[in-house]
Amino acid sequence: MLAQRHPALDIALDAVDRRVDLISENVDLDVRIAEVQEPHLAQDDVDHTRQRPDGIDLNYLIQPVEETFFRMLRYRGFDVADMSLSSNCVTLLRDPRPFVAIPVFPSRMFRHSRIYVSSAAGIGSPGDLVGKRVASPEYQMTAPVWIRGVLQDEYDVAVDGVTHLTGG
Repeated sequence: MLAQRHPALDIALDAVDRRVDLISENVDLDVRIAEVQEPHLAQDDVDHTRQRPDGIDLNYLIQPVEETFFRMLRYRGFDVADMSLSSNCVTLLRDPRPFVAIPVFPSRMFRHSRIYVSSAAGIGSPGDLVGKRVASPEYQMTAPVWIRGVLQDEYDVAVDGVTHLTGG
């Protein structure tokens, strides 16, 4: 079991509890959570029975990451859902803004460990990426956005210093 909930989740649930006190019957709330892919957090560790605030009937459904993000972004299909940080940032340019971000981060990946290079590429350090081709499934995915920032801020590899390819 998880040792404790993230403090931001408690703050969000407390705010919901205060609003629900004004309502005489329970509110149905659909919550979609992307499948956990991090090795440090097994799916069985996500105990959905513990997060049951008074006055709310939570309907949890765990779905593949791609399906969760797509259905929320395209159809606003859920009351609450896991969301890609970079996709949410893109929606901030829309008027009206379709989402309100809750500061809860179920995915805590160490992005530095997610860069893979071909042993034949002659890359021995991050600086060797300058002038090389770097591929990712989608340019705006949160992981590649984060990695581009790390490369630029920590290793002086400018975003336009490499050729970015997408696909896969």
